[in-house]
Amino acid sequence: MRQSYFELYIHVIWVTKNRELLINEKTEKSIYTIIKDKCKKFKVDLIAVGNISDHIHLLISINPSIKIAEFMAEIKGMTSHFVNHDLKGTLYWQDGYGVLSISKSGLDFVKKYIENQKEYHNNKKRLVEILERTEI
Repeated sequence: MRQSYFELYIHVIWVTKNRELLINEKTEKSIYTIIKDKCKKFKVDLIAVGNISDHIHLLISINPSIKIAEFMAEIKGMTSHFVNHDLKGTLYWQDGYGVLSISKSGLDFVKKYIENQKEYHNNKKRLVEILERTEI
């Protein structure tokens, strides 16, 4: 039997349309559920997911035979459809997404970064406020 070996780790980032603040606690839970379901469907190993109100990060291990464009089209399409129609909310995604390959040695760092998105961005906002107040 032929088998393939791969260690392909991908960091995917995508944003809401015009970076509007459209992701809230209610929609976040539904988005995460859909992401997990799509990962199962595509046999993608979900390592980490994180977000703030205008973008989402995924860290996945993916078989090279999987087309990332198809995988992302399903995630983006299903999440926006569910939020807009089932939850009666508003969710639109910017066209495209960013994809970065991650080395095995960088997995822990990227995983922590993704899982701590809210804290990271809160600290970043505070730093900008301090710099603006002190005119630095």
